[in-house]
Amino acid sequence: MHSRLFCSIAVGLALATVLATPETRAQKSVVTRSSENLSAQPDLFEVSLGYNYIRVTNDVIKDFHGFDLSAFVNVNSWLALGGEFMAGYSTNSARLNFFQTVDSEDRYIYVFGPRLSYWPTKKLRLFGEALAGAAHADADVSSNFGRFTQTASADAFALALGGGTDWCFTRHWSWRILEANYLPTHFHNQWQDKWRLSTGIVYTFGGRE
Repeated sequence: MHSRLFCSIAVGLALATVLATPETRAQKSVVTRSSENLSAQPDLFEVSLGYNYIRVTNDVIKDFHGFDLSAFVNVNSWLALGGEFMAGYSTNSARLNFFQTVDSEDRYIYVFGPRLSYWPTKKLRLFGEALAGAAHADADVSSNFGRFTQTASADAFALALGGGTDWCFTRHWSWRILEANYLPTHFHNQWQDKWRLSTGIVYTFGGRE
């Protein structure tokens, strides 16, 4: 009698183990997928600061060095909305015409719009953007026939079309390896071609639960 009881208990335990195994595996699979989905979600906010180089192909002053700032809100893992501010400075002088010389010039560009991201790995991000806004230029212009100097300024419509690559080296910090943009502006009723290269540091915060 005791042997039959022990056999029944052993068979029951074996059946319970077999039946419970698929359910346990399913629960682990759900938890794993959930964890992966959470880890794939970027932080809500993203800010960056970096070095900025702007090349103007059809102007007397062609090379500008400065900085750029950006702030974006990550709607999800692939869409963000925000804007960038770019500043470029040049102290190179160039003859504007027979009467005037440009002694220095500053360019400021502020644009806003969407950014699309693709993550080939958890640490590497590729992104593209199409941003629109405005540009402001200040120039110190001197006379070629005296010491007369004046400051001229202008505002124009601007676009930023391009993308870049980020490498995440910690949970919140990334290196913006390179960002490249085509920056057309519309000063004085004509288009100017500008090209921009940037590199810097990115910080994200506001983690999702």
